[in-house]
Order: sequence, then structure tokens, then C-alpha cells
Amino acid sequence: MIRLLAALLLLASCTEPFERQAQAARTTCRLPSQSGNTTVASFDFEAGVTGWAGAVQASDEHHAGTKSMTDNGGGTMTYTISSYEEFRPYRVTYWTRGQGALSFGAPAISDGSWGFHRNILRTPLLLATALGQSRDTVRFSNTNSLRVDDVVIERVGTAEAAALNDSAINHIDNPIPGPPLNHADVRAFTSTSRFRYLPRTRRILQWGGVLRVVGLGDSLMANTFNGQWDALVMRAFPCVRVQPLAATCNQCGVDDWNAADLQTNLYSLKPDLIYIGGVSSVYNDATDWNGLIAKIKANLPGTDIVLGSYTKGGDAGVSSAFLTTVAAANKVGFFDAATSIDNFFTDSGASIGTYLFDGVHLDEVGQEVPARAFAWFLGAGP
Repeated sequence: MIRLLAALLLLASCTEPFERQAQAARTTCRLPSQSGNTTVASFDFEAGVTGWAGAVQASDEHHAGTKSMTDNGGGTMTYTISSYEEFRPYRVTYWTRGQGALSFGAPAISDGSWGFHRNILRTPLLLATALGQSRDTVRFSNTNSLRVDDVVIERVGTAEAAALNDSAINHIDNPIPGPPLNHADVRAFTSTSRFRYLPRTRRILQWGGVLRVVGLGDSLMANTFNGQWDALVMRAFPCVRVQPLAATCNQCGVDDWNAADLQTNLYSLKPDLIYIGGVSSVYNDATDWNGLIAKIKANLPGTDIVLGSYTKGGDAGVSSAFLTTVAAANKVGFFDAATSIDNFFTDSGASIGTYLFDGVHLDEVGQEVPARAFAWFLGAGP
């Protein structure tokens, strides 16, 4: 009898609305999802340059009695992070004098005198490789006698990573009063129906555990994963530990992935959720989409799949309409990321082009918009 009553109580709890259970988890679970900030390395260059490739000690200093570093003719200075954790955010603080840039997507540096900078970066493997940069390095590029001093590299905890997203969204959305990204179009695409074909993801979000999410696609998918969406999800669901993983390559569409070695590049990652998207796929022929989805379902039974529309600014409708049909036919999830992103920039009065550091990829501020939208899709919104 006692077992029967317990089973009935469990069944009743499972029938509660997802948002009510999620709210309960937020108030009852206090498990830390990630550790706080941890210093990885600190450099003042007093005794010369140690650990930095392509760099030499310079006599310039940002304050009296110290030395700095500059490039050794190669134009770049790189430091390899030991025990690198892919997609884990790293905060880099530093002083510079001259012109250059720090790593992928960070704003350009142009200091006539010594200036202080603070960036939070995380560069996925294949996008960085496509740009000529290893995933495990902090990289300064020198365009005009750049001097660098007092570098500190720290691993960043969930709270600060999520706050970074808040700050970026508020920066873009400043003309709109009220909560950031609180627009009707975004809410419409994050309705409870999103979990119809994502039962595994929903279960982990409800009851806690590790959620392994793979972004499958091209450099734009990797660019999206650079945002702090996982920190937002973990802030909303303290009992969930999100592990972002990348299966991305430069200009790789669904046709390329359908012909690729999926055992090595995807199946071995053992994902709970696969988010497929990017700008490099064909959006008028479902053949490769159907084939790829069928392979994933056959080799990773029980793994959730969600298709995400793409945007390059103002062209959301092309992929959105096509993927709505493909997702329904294959009984997988669909996230209209493109419409959410385009509408957000339109409503905010900002141009998406302002936040494209190379005309294609979003910079460290802009990438937080698709990150926010994806986190809300997963239930992390208000």
C-alpha cells in the first residue's frame, strides 16, 4: 500500500506543468553547477617572458618598475592553457599599449597610452582552427607595436558567465525599457510545446543531472555556442550541470555531416541533445536532413534532436519555413532561432551588422543574443 501511494504521488508530480516543477527546482536545489573563479596563470614579465610563444620582453611598462612583452617579429603572442576545458569561459585581464586584438571575437585594441582591458572568452576547437588558432591558447595579435603587461587568466564560474550575458543583452537592448529580451516574439518560440520531441532534455531539466548538448553544424553554430547559454540554463536549474560540446567545422552543412564519420565526430560524444544548425546547409532539399536525422536516431536511440533556423540578418524566413516542415516530418524539435534573433535586433533598434566582427560571425557581445534565445528555449527564461 505504501509503495502504491508513493507511486501515485510520483505520477501526480510528473503531471505538473513543466514551469511549476522548474520553479520548484530553482527554490529547493542548491547544488553548485560549476566552481567559482580560479586563477589559471598570472604574468608580470619582470623576469622575462615565460610560456608565451612569439613574445619577448620589452622595456615599456604600464607603471614604474615593471616590464612588458611584445611580439618577436611574428605578429602574435600565444599562451597555452593547461587542462583546457572546452567551452568553459575564461576571463583575461591585461594592460596594453599600441594596436592589436585578443583572441577570437574580442574588440580591437587601440591604446595610445597604457589601457586596462577585461574580456571573457571561450573558443571552440574547429572554429578556432579555421581561423588559424588553437583552441587552448590565449592569443594577442600585433598590428602596431603592441605591448602587453600584467596578464591574468582565470576560469570563470557560472554566476559571472551568466551575468556577462545579462550585461551584453542590456548593452544591445538599452533603447527598450523593461527586462532584456522580453519580447513577445521570443516568448512565442519558447512555448511549452518545444519539449514534445525532447523528452530526455525535459527530464534532466526537471529532475537534475548532467545535460550534454552538442552543437552540430558550421562556424556559425560554433559562434552561437561561444555565448553563455549554458550558464543561463544552470543559473535557472541549479541541479543541472550543462556540458556544451562541439561538432563543427568551417562551412560544413548538413550534406557534409551526412557524409562524415559520425562515430568519431558525434556518436562518441554521447549527447543528450543535438542542436543542428548553421548557414552552410541547403534549405530547399530535405534529402540530407532526413538522412542525417535517420542515422542519428539509429545510432543514438533516445537522444533528443532539435533543428535551429539560421540568420545573417533579415533572412530568417528561408530556413524557418523549411525546417518547420522537416522537423515535423521527422518528429524532432524545432527552434526558430533566426526569427527570435532578427526580431530582437529589430525591436532593440540595433543593427546586427554592428556586432559582426568580420561581417559573418557575431562578436563577444553579439553572440550573447542567440545564446540567450537558446537558453530561453530550454526553459531558462523568466
